Amino acid sequence: MDTNSAKAISLLLELQDKGVLGWPIDLELQKPSEEDGASETKYWFDGDKWKKEKYKIIKFGQDGTGSSYCLWYYPELTGEPPVVFFGSEGELYNVAISVKEFARYLGAGYDFGFGGWFAADEENDPDAIDRMKLQKEIESVYGALEGNPEELHQKLLSAHPSLEEWVDKQVEQYGFSG
Repeated sequence: MDTNSAKAISLLLELQDKGVLGWPIDLELQKPSEEDGASETKYWFDGDKWKKEKYKIIKFGQDGTGSSYCLWYYPELTGEPPVVFFGSEGELYNVAISVKEFARYLGAGYDFGFGGWFAADEENDPDAIDRMKLQKEIESVYGALEGNPEELHQKLLSAHPSLEEWVDKQVEQYGFSG
């Protein structure tokens, strides 16, 4: 895994461990795992022939439905890998241009769901995290999110291939496992 992504995930794990990152954000982080990432593909296409083409998927989190947040390394990648989403119901999304941007979204008060980022509602649950504290912690390291989700999503799609199109190509090439 690249150093920048590893540092960003480490920060998010630290914030989760300290209780700064948590409910109501539907995200449970884990130690990054290439094995767990590769297992995500078994629901879409047979075998692991795709790895021979120098693709790598590293899982670093999931939501309450079992959908996974992963880093996606592909042969043409020249910088940090994008964050992608393998949904428990078959959804496939590009989420953020990097883990740093993913963290900035969380710090800016956005949640990811239904294929996009949305502003979180104010939470009155006494067990809910203090989003202002989360924002301060993330912005102190990575700065504020620059741009709105729609603009940033277009930037993401122009910088990285579509995960959904890549998976469709793999299914066509190697067969569907479902």
